[in-house]
Amino acid sequence: PKAVRGVAFSPDGPLALSGGDDGLVKVWDVSSGAQALEINEHGWKVTSVDFSRDGRSLLCGSEDYHVKLWDAVTGRRLESLAGHGWKVTAVAYSPVGERALSASDDDSIRLWDVTGGVPLRTLPNGLAAVKAVAFSPDGRFALSGGDDKLVKLWDLDSNREARLFKGHGQSI
Repeated sequence: PKAVRGVAFSPDGPLALSGGDDGLVKVWDVSSGAQALEINEHGWKVTSVDFSRDGRSLLCGSEDYHVKLWDAVTGRRLESLAGHGWKVTAVAYSPVGERALSASDDDSIRLWDVTGGVPLRTLPNGLAAVKAVAFSPDGRFALSGGDDKLVKLWDLDSNREARLFKGHGQSI
């Protein structure tokens, strides 16, 4: 059996999303347990998944260095976001607007405009692989954590680190 690396609920709750080492992305009906959709086009391990805020699209990070967006009903690929130099480790859709975050073992965090697959900026993270990212509820800030054992709060308007949280003894 292959490991599952990422899971997410649809914003309204009836669907679940999963992706893992088998390279598959699956959408599940929560109430029945039935599989509603399977996407078998990544070709590499899927490391992280998320639903868009309207539940219409899926965001998936992979070891193929790309972030891909899929239609949540048909499974049709909407975008392929390229720019990372190593495997993508985490993705997150913004709860506001059409933006997404991706993190990578190449030490980078990227902010994307998902409507056209446009990279908006790379956050100045430093020299540590990033393993987790999340947006604040208003979409103005992001959190990241990685191999440097730090949690960083990012102001996305200024592209600057706003606060640093120390205290973890291992990678995040």
